[in-house]
Amino acid sequence: MDLRDKILTADDLRREPLTLERWCVTVYVRELTGTERAEYETLLIENKDQPMAERIRNMRDSLIALTTVNEAGERVFNSDDIEELGKKNAAELERVYDLSMTINRLDEKDIEADAGNLEPSGSDDSISE
Repeated sequence: MDLRDKILTADDLRREPLTLERWCVTVYVRELTGTERAEYETLLIENKDQPMAERIRNMRDSLIALTTVNEAGERVFNSDDIEELGKKNAAELERVYDLSMTINRLDEKDIEADAGNLEPSGSDDSISE
């Protein structure tokens, strides 16, 4: 197998189990794919005209929908579930969101900057040529 095939077939999306006692379930929170991260960042930019409260709600619930998976790594929620997710227990949602932020190395200040609230923090994990 050549290098390209090794990279493209690698199971490289880490999952972390998270027990949510109020919902009586264990879910897995996984890393975003490159496509999902771009989708998430695009959502933040597209919603700049919305009130801040709406942007924050969409930001959190969208990330939860993108990163919550079952044991097989399949997404549990889709974009149609985002509004319903927002009606669930805030403490449990916060636990999923916090873990997702951590394993995806997302920085709150950079996300707020994408959403149009602040200037970027200056941390840049990108590779320079």
